[in-house]
Amino acid sequence: MSEGPGRGDPGDDAAGVGGGFDLSHLQAVHRRLFHGVDPDAGRLRTVVPPAPPAPGDRPGGEVVMAVPARYIRTAGGKVLDVLDRTGLRGLATGTVAAVLAELYVDLRVLRPFQVGNDEAIQVFLSELADDAGYRIDWPAIPPAALTAAGDTGDPDPLRAVLQGAVHHTDPSTGKGGGRKRREVHALADTLREVADQLRPPTDPAPHG
Repeated sequence: MSEGPGRGDPGDDAAGVGGGFDLSHLQAVHRRLFHGVDPDAGRLRTVVPPAPPAPGDRPGGEVVMAVPARYIRTAGGKVLDVLDRTGLRGLATGTVAAVLAELYVDLRVLRPFQVGNDEAIQVFLSELADDAGYRIDWPAIPPAALTAAGDTGDPDPLRAVLQGAVHHTDPSTGKGGGRKRREVHALADTLREVADQLRPPTDPAPHG
């Protein structure tokens, strides 16, 4: 988590996973990943994002563009409206890769949270793909490709990379769904372990 602290809307705490892959679902993913680590877990960003590093000197965590905080909910709704109620079900692999690339870039530009955007977006997209019988092989995607997509807002290079990293695992969402959900949850657990390492140490309770 590379972004600085910021206080979110307390009302967002009530958001949960609804019937579709909407902004509330993304908030629920973020809350699941960072609960107990970030006090704003699941809360939308309400402050101006940090200024991006100078071109050519970006460490890989900042974007050139970011939606102003007051427009996150509206813009996020429009971005995810494309999923409707069926998500990616019934789409060919190439189309799934193209939609995922667009969503990754749009959500990265949105930057709905002050910290942990990349982790939440990847788990959210993994769950979206899993629902349609697909798997995203994130380790096969060069980190530079993800960084460039977020920095430039251009999904085309990432779309080409995702063509080889999105795999059709089962034609029906029922078969093998439990295994794929376990894979997604394992990724979430790994990300939480990384986040736990960032938790500041607590002083031992005084004796006597």
